[in-house]
Amino acid sequence: MYDSTKAAATSPSDANCCKASGSVCAPGGTFNAACADALAAIAISDGSAPYTCGLRNAYAKDLGLKLVVDVARVTQSGICCGGADKKSVCDIDFSSVCATGGTFNAAGAAKNTGVTVPDGVGGTRAPTCQEVMMAVRDEEFKINDLVFGTNAATFVCSSDKIKATFLEATIVATGCCEDSDGGQAASKCTIPSVPSTPSTVDNPNVCAPGGAYSATCAPLLAAAPLPGISDGSAPYTCGLRNAYAKDLALKLVVDGARATLGGICCGGADKKSVCDIDFSSVCATGGTFNAEGAAKNTGVTVPDAVGGTRAPTCQEVMMAVRDEEFKINNLVFGTNAATFVCSSDKLKASFLEATIVVTGKKF
Repeated sequence: MYDSTKAAATSPSDANCCKASGSVCAPGGTFNAACADALAAIAISDGSAPYTCGLRNAYAKDLGLKLVVDVARVTQSGICCGGADKKSVCDIDFSSVCATGGTFNAAGAAKNTGVTVPDGVGGTRAPTCQEVMMAVRDEEFKINDLVFGTNAATFVCSSDKIKATFLEATIVATGCCEDSDGGQAASKCTIPSVPSTPSTVDNPNVCAPGGAYSATCAPLLAAAPLPGISDGSAPYTCGLRNAYAKDLALKLVVDGARATLGGICCGGADKKSVCDIDFSSVCATGGTFNAEGAAKNTGVTVPDAVGGTRAPTCQEVMMAVRDEEFKINNLVFGTNAATFVCSSDKLKASFLEATIVVTGKKF
């Protein structure tokens, strides 16, 4: 199990992870020149020459090699590598990617990858879990716009927090590790679930608890983008579907009034909008949520109050992810992160961990 509090260990070097094999066959196999024509069709000119797995932009060749050797194992008694039990060099054992007690479902179809692989008969299909782990070694292979670029079998979780989060999120999303009952299991990089502390609930109007809505703010709210809010004294619910832009616009209006108009919207320069809550509980013990810091690597922008756009702050990201239509790197949360209990949904917990890490919030 991955313990984020421990000092980082040293991951195997790229030279060790990607060391060229003696041929296209896994150790124990012997390349047979009778397989040469099949390999030539996937641009491998000499199957007896050293072959390196996981090179940049080469995942398709690694998977093509597996397909050629697998077909030969089934239909031609394994002529490529000297036996029906012999595999290609990149087709290694990934059982170590699962947490203790989990079983890697190598031949199972990987879910939620957004990618396909050749099916051997001119079409495409969903990749197997084995193929996903082979492909993610290539730093140009992306799942939901995220990159791993390392051999998952030898990867040390404490060596790279972002890669550890990617592996955990990928294992959870694809369903590639199973427990003894056939249910979903975590990766070796799983982080222990720590329930978060409940925070602010929605208020009967657009102001956070402690604030008092003032009708003098009505013209500002009516002019707010996407679209305006007609009655600030009415109950307001944060995180509705397709409404994250309105939640952020409300924050923008109230913040502007706090800074320039003495806080006329909610009764004081220290009063906030109802969705602008305390997200400090999203950080691990000892971490500090950097609410005003610019969130990195989100791929999204927000209005900047002068007609343009800018990168969102960390606070705005946490507000926006409540909306199930708001995506970061093609992934969805759809829950209030401040009150979310990590053990209640492993996939959402992985999303939250990945978002905290890649956006560069203080952790």
